[in-house]
Amino acid sequence: MPPKRIFVFCGHPSETSFCGSLAQSYATAAQRAGHSVRLLMLSQLEFDDLHTHYREAPPLEPDLAAFWANLTWCEHWTIVHPLWWGGLPGRLKGLLDRTLRPGEAFAPSSGNGFPKPLLVGRSSRTIITADTPGWFLRWGYGNSIVRQLDRQILKFCGIRPNRFSVLGPIKHSTEASRQRWLAKAASLGATAR
Repeated sequence: MPPKRIFVFCGHPSETSFCGSLAQSYATAAQRAGHSVRLLMLSQLEFDDLHTHYREAPPLEPDLAAFWANLTWCEHWTIVHPLWWGGLPGRLKGLLDRTLRPGEAFAPSSGNGFPKPLLVGRSSRTIITADTPGWFLRWGYGNSIVRQLDRQILKFCGIRPNRFSVLGPIKHSTEASRQRWLAKAASLGATAR
């Protein structure tokens, strides 16, 4: 497999989180395997959430411009985030609201057509940590977070194929479980999957 440009993004708003460890494990293994890697942590970014319509949004702050530059640079985007209230953490959703803008991530439709995706040529891997067991996330909640990310965000912008790993339950997990999940993240990083 030829080396890829990989953007690893930790979408946990806290500076110390297991998500950060997973993102670091993925990035380190990908780098060791010869891939070009950029790692960015949501917790280190300063920006304002979207309070108005896209048309009235201010220009991207420097941290959001850096995020966007990394996203347009990469061939593979890895997102690591926790499941909070069945979805993305609010700060992560705010980042996506601000950066995946019309005219840049997708071309708005004219008339009755669908918007045109503008981020084609990229694949993704999302690693989600949850206290909800994976089987209940699928059968009890209908995998709503995966559907939202896959269909309504990533594919909408042209990013595909999209792969997902749900790790958990995190709460009360053992050190052995956490080491196993870190090894899984490293394995995914080494193969750029």
